[in-house]
Amino acid sequence: MYEMRGLQMKVFDQKKEIIDKYVEYGVFTEEKTQKIKSHMDECFHKLEENRFIPNWDNMHIKHGDEY
Repeated sequence: MYEMRGLQMKVFDQKKEIIDKYVEYGVFTEEKTQKIKSHMDECFHKLEENRFIPNWDNMHIKHGDEY
């Protein structure tokens, strides 16, 4: 579980860096950035609660996308 936590944390940190770049380029406002990062933190917390096992039943799949 610790290995998965570390990998997931890296991914989330990189995504946050990308969001910060969008702010730098003027694509996102600080307010929008805080909302996005807050949502990401909630997602990370949920993943952590589920021991980093994705809940495939709650995945949002567009119509026509079949796995």
